[in-house]
Amino acid sequence: PIWPEDALKTQAVAARSYVYFNIAHNQFFPNPKLYDVDDTNHFQAFSGLTTINSRTDQAVKDTRGQIITYDKKVIPAFFDTDAGGHSESAKEVFGFEAPYCPAKPAPAEVVQALKPWSVTVSYADLSKKLNAKLGGKAIKSLSIAPADVTPGKRAREVTAEVQGGGNVKIPIADFRHEIGRAHV
Repeated sequence: PIWPEDALKTQAVAARSYVYFNIAHNQFFPNPKLYDVDDTNHFQAFSGLTTINSRTDQAVKDTRGQIITYDKKVIPAFFDTDAGGHSESAKEVFGFEAPYCPAKPAPAEVVQALKPWSVTVSYADLSKKLNAKLGGKAIKSLSIAPADVTPGKRAREVTAEVQGGGNVKIPIADFRHEIGRAHV
């Protein structure tokens, strides 16, 4: 709510577009869900009614009915809370072409305002969580090959060298999923 008014309006339109896209396309998924979106980080996080704010509510009212389209169709207006200074293309993240969603660096003022973040996971937790993906073998080392880095400078997959020899490639989405569960 402390962002400039135009930023709040832009977020309102993007969030609305994202919801409209999911409502329009849920029925076409191989296993349609009983719902179109939920309130988790997978769709749109919602912290509850105790976090409502008059500035964000006004931005929603001021943009009522506005959505983002491309080629006369509502788009899944992707957004995040922190792209780490460089966004990623829709192709890399979601597996489909979206010319309106290329990888690009964030504006300098955004990069300057970023707060560093990290996650620390113990070797024991990491080994336990990756066990099934590694065929029950222990991790010897982890690496990211230059060819496995996206234009947005993110890893596509992690290579685990395992005890007894051999390498196992783990898609980054699976790796991040397991890391997220490793410290819960």
